[in-house]
Amino acid sequence: MKKNIFLICLIFNCCTSPKEELLITSASKIQAFKPNTSIEAIWERVRGSELGFVYFSIEEDSLWFDSYVTSSDISGNFYKEIYLQDHPSNPEFAVRFLIDQSFLSNDYPMGRKLTILLNGLGAGVQNGVVSLGAFEGNSIGNLSFFLKENHIKRTDSTYNILPKTLALSEVDSTNIGQWVRLPNVQLSKAELGRTFAGEAFDSFDGERNLVSCDTYSSLWLSCSTFSDFKSIILPNGTGSVQGVLTRDFFDSKFILKINNPTNIEFQDSRCDPFFEENFESNPLGLFQKAGWTNHTQDGSVFWEVYEDENSLGQSIAIGSYRSGDKVSISWIISPKIDLTPLNNPMVAFRTSVSFADESTLEALVSSDWDGQKESIESATWLPLLATLATKEDDARIFVDSGNLNLNFYGKQLYFAFKYVGSGKTAQDGTFELDDFRIFEP
Repeated sequence: MKKNIFLICLIFNCCTSPKEELLITSASKIQAFKPNTSIEAIWERVRGSELGFVYFSIEEDSLWFDSYVTSSDISGNFYKEIYLQDHPSNPEFAVRFLIDQSFLSNDYPMGRKLTILLNGLGAGVQNGVVSLGAFEGNSIGNLSFFLKENHIKRTDSTYNILPKTLALSEVDSTNIGQWVRLPNVQLSKAELGRTFAGEAFDSFDGERNLVSCDTYSSLWLSCSTFSDFKSIILPNGTGSVQGVLTRDFFDSKFILKINNPTNIEFQDSRCDPFFEENFESNPLGLFQKAGWTNHTQDGSVFWEVYEDENSLGQSIAIGSYRSGDKVSISWIISPKIDLTPLNNPMVAFRTSVSFADESTLEALVSSDWDGQKESIESATWLPLLATLATKEDDARIFVDSGNLNLNFYGKQLYFAFKYVGSGKTAQDGTFELDDFRIFEP
């Protein structure tokens, strides 16, 4: 009898795999979840990783951190993710947690304090955002629904999340993932009358241009085409917007994601520029508008209106690829703009570039051009010291020119953009232009 008992015990011990032993060890670690690390420590660990992705082994000492939920998927603008920051107000660091479950707000509403176990998770920069989830080597996947309870401990505390107030021009990568408030902003005039994400050209997300009334710098408001409020018309006016500051899917630009439309509070009248051209009211194809001059000095290419997933709504573009021209020189010139009513006039615009190679774009201004195409070359054109997109920039990403003071150029001005390229492979770049505006701070 004793011999049989010994054999049974031996068989039981032999069938216990090393993996099962580790799981037992992991389970014992989960019992005590006293915070001993932070979101900042996650950022530092990721930064120190050679590949940008790290795995928090279950063999390490248990690593727990406190966090506060800022996102909400109740209205459908977030999907299988929650954003967490390190403090309910004045956050310093934030992280995105990918979880394979919908309706996460039922368990983790905005403001709920959570304590998270890192052991067994991966972290890395994914789509420009430091993210937690299932470790997949060179990426982070969604944590299984069946494992989330092992890693997420809900406290009984819910906090009022106070937004970090940022001027739109102050936004940078250190704020990614945080709940922020952008004051004194409005939606671009080109967006008026549109819905949050219900236009025919919206795919997966609708992106709408937010503009600062202080600096005219801009940022994208991003709303899912699966959100409950996608077909609501955007609000008019000026005010503040609260949301999670993050990056778009391609990590090409900053975006702001709101939980629902109540995060937008527009109570003041608009702050539209003195003069603005956003090319939205023009049909696609050859750009023709009263007062504007679309002129080819050499070659056969003209500035054209286009629209795609990278354009700011509609934009205009010039390029000589496959034109067959030995030389391409093309101008787009604004109407004469009288700056007399302005004490401190400024100009700003955005440019982007595709396959720039050796093609060039210049921004110029003239006070003596007579408005005739024949005299364009003989007029005096002074350079605007603007930041223009170059071949060093990512393709099709719009670059802000900066706000350029016009006090030294005169009061009656024409503004021009001069493109030089050719049909040759080494000089076939395409430049894009949008959101040209004159304003006074």
